[in-house]
Amino acid sequence: NETWALGPLQDGAAGAAAWQWHEIQAGGGPQSPDRPMPRFHHTQTVLGGSTLAVLGGHNFMVRPILSAGLLCMDQVHHDGLIFDGAMQGVLWHCMDDVHGLPAARAHHSAVEWEGKLVIFGGQRHMQQLGDTWVLDPRVKSWRRIPVEFPEGRTHAAAAVVGERTLVVFGGSRREPRGRVHYPIEANRGLRNDMWTLDLEHPSACGWTCIEESCRIPCLSAQISVLHTGRTLIIFGGHDGSQTDQFDDPCGGFVDTARTLAVRFTKDSHVSSSRLCNRGCFSGTGSGTPLLVGFQELGLAVECRSGRG
Repeated sequence: NETWALGPLQDGAAGAAAWQWHEIQAGGGPQSPDRPMPRFHHTQTVLGGSTLAVLGGHNFMVRPILSAGLLCMDQVHHDGLIFDGAMQGVLWHCMDDVHGLPAARAHHSAVEWEGKLVIFGGQRHMQQLGDTWVLDPRVKSWRRIPVEFPEGRTHAAAAVVGERTLVVFGGSRREPRGRVHYPIEANRGLRNDMWTLDLEHPSACGWTCIEESCRIPCLSAQISVLHTGRTLIIFGGHDGSQTDQFDDPCGGFVDTARTLAVRFTKDSHVSSSRLCNRGCFSGTGSGTPLLVGFQELGLAVECRSGRG
């Protein structure tokens, strides 16, 4: 359960030679109780631009946990002082004493919304979850959204678009046959639909399916939000066909050409969506940049590709 910071990230690639690794809250051994419990299959989310929230996952016995921890970096300046003593006062804060805790889980989704942490779904032993919770770290309270997703879902990608709309894409809907490990097979009940929920008024419309089949079905895709919450980029993921004993992928990764861009209107409705295989150009060697073009959306994304 060690935590390390890399930086200061100044001057782009030209300044990389000056970057340094610095351990946060060092000491106490590799499993110090002063830091969040050791885990994997968890989420880590940045809140308010300066606070890291770690939540959920599996412990060393492959049992689901919640055990939320917050790492506040407000006192760290962005002028190079991060490795000149400014990190000494940065400490983890446990949130396990917060009122109304949700169930422990792993393989869930987590996003930031107005400085709060929103978590969705996940897996608890043999059960897949379809609940949504909001943690407000300022008042140390959890609130359950009073609308249940139509089915339990794990490995979903999530983001907030506009000012208050939670978007969930893909993942898996089928109950696992074991505590963690799935049999190696191509179809695990994968989903490629997209749903939205109004976080301020969830009971008004509930969960709404806005795209029934918008991309190749996959697990653990990554979402980035651009254009002040108006554009989503859905990248990567895997098909679940090649996993190890801990259900981590070792193959079956989604090709870069399946990157999806989705444009939203001001009221968080989908105005258009396109795969990057329309107007895609790539370099010829390992490590060369890949330009993903979405001509209809007026958008281009540069990726860096390499072996693996």
